[in-house]
Amino acid sequence: HLLSQLNVADLIAKTLLQTREINIQRDCLDILRAYPPVEATAGSLLSFLPTANEEFREQTIELLGRLNGLTSEILELFLNLNESPQLREKAKEVLQKRGDKVLPVLVSQLVQLFSQENSRELITSLMLNFFYDDPDLDNRILVPLLKHQKTDIRLHALNMLALLVNPAILESILGLLHDPEEKVRAEAEHHLPRWGKNALDPLLKYLQKDRSLLSKVSQILVLLPEIDLFQELLKVTDPLCQECLITAIGMKGMKHPELLLPYLRSQSHSVL
Repeated sequence: HLLSQLNVADLIAKTLLQTREINIQRDCLDILRAYPPVEATAGSLLSFLPTANEEFREQTIELLGRLNGLTSEILELFLNLNESPQLREKAKEVLQKRGDKVLPVLVSQLVQLFSQENSRELITSLMLNFFYDDPDLDNRILVPLLKHQKTDIRLHALNMLALLVNPAILESILGLLHDPEEKVRAEAEHHLPRWGKNALDPLLKYLQKDRSLLSKVSQILVLLPEIDLFQELLKVTDPLCQECLITAIGMKGMKHPELLLPYLRSQSHSVL
């Protein structure tokens, strides 16, 4: 009774770390969970976590989540809890509750996190909340990674951007059609149809810069949902864009091919 609340919590946390008795560990955790958060317990809790059983580890992560700071430490736990999806979800839940405090830590370690294959899916789901809240965040944080020297980093940034489908960054995605790595180019082609009708004009404009992309752009146009390629063909006058759209129509097929007959009078040999 003579000890302050802070000292009691610190003493209990140290006891938790020192004992190997399951019942005593359970009692210590119950007491700490009943107390208001005490920062002095952080060191003992972090040291106890690797040796605890799964039940106690989940409770310990919960206790750590109540403390201020420790975002980097909890993020590290989140990444290293490979053997237990349940504990990873608990760490993820703690991180999500920290809101904007998590974002600077995530951003500062993003390249490192993307380099760890086991962390990518969960880091993506954790970060998407921030990107939806701040539509320009993907442009500031992910778009620069599309030019990263490591192929895996470029790929993961692309995959995250494809989940967000922000029309403002289409130009950057189109730039990956010239990526030095075939798998990055292929992934960009695979994702571009997600932008739907928003991708049509940027694709045709990008084609005008580089005719060599005609076949790829035609293939992407075929996959764009809810687009009438013939109606789009009627709107364009540039011969290269006409050629591209006619090529796409040829790939996709149309019920009334006779509608293309007027283009037999085209002055452009390629359109003809």
